[in-house]
Amino acid sequence: AIEAGLVERGIHTPVHVMRSDAGVMSLQAACERPVNTVLSGPAGGAKGAASLAAVAGYPNIVSLDMGGTSTDVGLSVDADPRLSTDTWISHYPVKVPIIDITTIGAGGGSLAFVSSVGALRVGPQSAGADPGPACYGRGGELPTVTDANLVLGRLPEYLAGGEIRLDAERAREAIARHIAEPLKLSVEEAAHGIIRIVNEGMLGALRVVSVQRGIDPRDLVLVPFGGAGPVHGAELARLVGIETMLVPPTPGVLSALGFLLADIRNVFTLTRVGLIGQLDLERYNRELATLIDQAQEWLAREGIAPEARAVEVALDLRYRGQAYELPIPVPPVLDEAALAQAAARFHAEHKARYGFDQPFVPVELVTLRVTALGRLPKPPLEPAPEEGEDASAAVVAVRPVYFDDGYRETPVYDRSRLRPGNRIEGPALILQADCTTVLHPGQSLRVDGFGNLVVRIAG
Repeated sequence: AIEAGLVERGIHTPVHVMRSDAGVMSLQAACERPVNTVLSGPAGGAKGAASLAAVAGYPNIVSLDMGGTSTDVGLSVDADPRLSTDTWISHYPVKVPIIDITTIGAGGGSLAFVSSVGALRVGPQSAGADPGPACYGRGGELPTVTDANLVLGRLPEYLAGGEIRLDAERAREAIARHIAEPLKLSVEEAAHGIIRIVNEGMLGALRVVSVQRGIDPRDLVLVPFGGAGPVHGAELARLVGIETMLVPPTPGVLSALGFLLADIRNVFTLTRVGLIGQLDLERYNRELATLIDQAQEWLAREGIAPEARAVEVALDLRYRGQAYELPIPVPPVLDEAALAQAAARFHAEHKARYGFDQPFVPVELVTLRVTALGRLPKPPLEPAPEEGEDASAAVVAVRPVYFDDGYRETPVYDRSRLRPGNRIEGPALILQADCTTVLHPGQSLRVDGFGNLVVRIAG
């Protein structure tokens, strides 16, 4: 329907659909293999975060996409989102490459409540967009994370460039009635408790994609985005031990930018089980050559010029007896030396991801994997020259904001007025149409040439 409607309107440009592995494909390819669109929305965000951070000099990141109902956390290494071929959607295993993300029910609309045993809980239930948080004034009566941030002064009175007015008094009433009074707390204490609990939930997800994948989070940069990510990002970075946070220029629509930065991609696989050291190399090379030919033919059908094509080859390996594999890159023509090197890389990758290896156990090849890549034109990402450090021209207000030690008079900055090279010392709020960035006391930021906010996290 999209294709036909565009043709009727005289628009003949090709239409691409985002894939689960952070690539794109044509509408025809999406119709042929719709399974490759599973989790493709979060894939766009992960791709956008990885690309922008890499251009800015940070190739290894953990991305945090916090919206209204959920938060998606993913790891990107060497500027590429990490993929998994062992994903479950509900009760169904999906054996196609999908970005390796952890999703939790924590967002701006997550509901806060006192449980039957008297404990403060947040989520996974959400107020959604309708009626939404109590402060939206659309009939919602239960307090949410957005209400808590508003009560603490961490959100402006208007969102989306003035289209949505937030009612702070409704937010205070909801938190007072449902949280503060039952727990005998002040409204500010209750709101701060809501924020601490939702942050702890996201902190667990950050640890899953870093520590449990064999990566020290202190070696990563946090890239928060989505409508609520930059509100919580600086405190999450401090809690997990990350020293640098990078807030993209347009965090609320970063997934859309990720779509524009993605390349054509498709994966061709063939299951061929055998033990390393006992393979018929002549047969395996013939089958790899066939897959490579299929990849090249597919790229030609997608309209990719020969000079813009690339093909990557990998073997899905596992220890004999395992039920999951790891893709290990190999050259397009296999020999004994290449297989030995692949086995050694598999041991190292297995130890990095799962904390152990078993070099005494035979390594089993399960799948031949060929990835077709077609480079597409991309929007230019060029740095602007840095100007002075003084950011005072961007200050639009000063107001009290509640942090761990109580209220502090906090300058509010209009991000559109910040210039490359500007520096800000926390506490501070940086406002823009699609999100708000909260800078805590003791933290600082500078604006780089790409317009990113590069935040230095205090210990």
